[in-house]
Amino acid sequence: MIRVIFADDHAMFRQGMEMMLASVDDIDLVACAKSGEEAVKLACKVHPNVALIDVHMDGLGGLGAARKLRERAPNCAIIALTGHKDMTYPDLFFQAGALGYLSKQAPLDEMVEAIRSVNDGKAYFDSRVAKRVAKAGNGDENPFSALSERERQVCRLLAEGFDCNAISEQLGVRLRTVSAYHQRSFEKLNIQSDIELLRLALRFGITEN
Repeated sequence: MIRVIFADDHAMFRQGMEMMLASVDDIDLVACAKSGEEAVKLACKVHPNVALIDVHMDGLGGLGAARKLRERAPNCAIIALTGHKDMTYPDLFFQAGALGYLSKQAPLDEMVEAIRSVNDGKAYFDSRVAKRVAKAGNGDENPFSALSERERQVCRLLAEGFDCNAISEQLGVRLRTVSAYHQRSFEKLNIQSDIELLRLALRFGITEN
């Protein structure tokens, strides 16, 4: 059972989330919070596997809550929920340690897929968010165009949360080969971390979510 908490300062959204997730057998919404501060306190008390955090809340706010959750509940995967179109937010939340970024308008099946994905340690961002970020980056040269097809495949899977062992199995190549693709891709992209890769993947639309 995946234990989930949900933080949103609108009672209507909290009630709606309770109703949505009540029908899902492997997900248990154990607590709801009306602020970022309350979400952090609840996480320390009920030890959820996943926290759904509204981007815009009064007080500590969604971003502050994500940072505090990373410090105080490091085993809790975070999904940021947004109804906004500002494309600075995905970057900020992923830097703060979130694994998912999802529109509040996402249907139940996508919400469930996101929860299951981040619970498994995989990044998730819905198609609406990914398309908006990709559109925002369309005016710039796509850095992934410098990569080979295999290097792009490896980068896409890394951005979606797969580690090198899982990528090796999925692509049917040796682990050492995947590591070489990984290193060469980072050199060509001039990046040093998976967070930087995820930011580029979101901006230029390399992922398939």
